Amino acid sequence: MDALAPCVICRLLHLAWSTSLALTLTCLSLRIVRAGVPAGWLYVAKLVVDAVVAGRADLTSSIAVTH
Repeated sequence: MDALAPCVICRLLHLAWSTSLALTLTCLSLRIVRAGVPAGWLYVAKLVVDAVVAGRADLTSSIAVTH
């Protein structure tokens, strides 16, 4: 059954490609973008956490200097 899966996928892509090239490319492009969105959110969350940690480090260093 697993050996037939690539054949079925190729036939499906060929059918979609022959029906509408623009629609097929648009759908594939949007799927790739949707797949990258979670990674983008994780990167933004990392930037936020890094900024908070850096701000806290600056705050503690300024408190240590004044006392």
